[in-house]
Amino acid sequence: MKKKLNKLSALFVVFIALFSACEKSEKIDKFPIEPSKLVLNGTVINGEFLSVNVSKSLPSIDNADNNFIDDAEVFFYEDNEPLSTVLFTGSGNYTVNHKAGLGKTYRVEVFLPRYKAVVASTAIPEAVDLDIISHRIIDSGSFGDSYRSLYINQANIDIRVESLSGGAYLKLLPKINVYSDGIVVKTESIFISNISDGNLVNGSIYLNPNETSSNEVYDISMDYRAYLRFFLSGSGNVAFDSITLAFSAYGYSEDLYKYDLTRSHFFESQGNPFADPVQIYTNVEGGFGIFGGQYETVIEKKIELE
Repeated sequence: MKKKLNKLSALFVVFIALFSACEKSEKIDKFPIEPSKLVLNGTVINGEFLSVNVSKSLPSIDNADNNFIDDAEVFFYEDNEPLSTVLFTGSGNYTVNHKAGLGKTYRVEVFLPRYKAVVASTAIPEAVDLDIISHRIIDSGSFGDSYRSLYINQANIDIRVESLSGGAYLKLLPKINVYSDGIVVKTESIFISNISDGNLVNGSIYLNPNETSSNEVYDISMDYRAYLRFFLSGSGNVAFDSITLAFSAYGYSEDLYKYDLTRSHFFESQGNPFADPVQIYTNVEGGFGIFGGQYETVIEKKIELE
């Protein structure tokens, strides 16, 4: 019986060897490479000259250091009217001697013989009024001899936002500014733990007018904590005049809002193998990238600490 089992085992090994030898072995000589496309990156900012960066897309296995395009034909339009001569300033950057304005529409067209032409359009929304209507510190303190560490363990802010019917998509970036002789000498991030409205992504608050009451003034409430560290001057006094809670408020066009939000979600999901894949938004027809409109304002409120 034992000899019979040994013979069967030997036959099984021979069968596997013969079967494996008959398998077809394919070698992948190269990865499929998609045709390169033009990439536009430009933000039309209120009060600044129009500009755009032009480059080309690269396959993931390409290690080229420079993908900028320096011989493209670039045309800018404001409210469908062509603007003056476009200047190439190096490293794929093209600009025109014309400053952008609130409430206007913009278009850029890029042509290059060996690539598909690309076009992108955007607008700068009308400005929205913001105000910090209340700020309450619930728990704070300080410690240190040669330095002082100030901490805010719990605080609450209420921000009033005017109607978003003008088309603005808002991004609020909170921070604390430290002033000395009227100049900001230190900036620290604050950590928001809860908001009553909007999306909180990577420490920024995103407000979509399609997801809020766009015809009325509304308030946003949020909780935060912060930590500050200051060195003392020789006289023993803290070397700062005042501390303010500040919000950089970016009024985005819809396309720039979608790009920035999906880009933030993309980086937030990095390192998590179970996160859903995030496709970064683009509004460039025929290529990749973003061409969006933006304005920026800053609102501040002095923080009173004991």
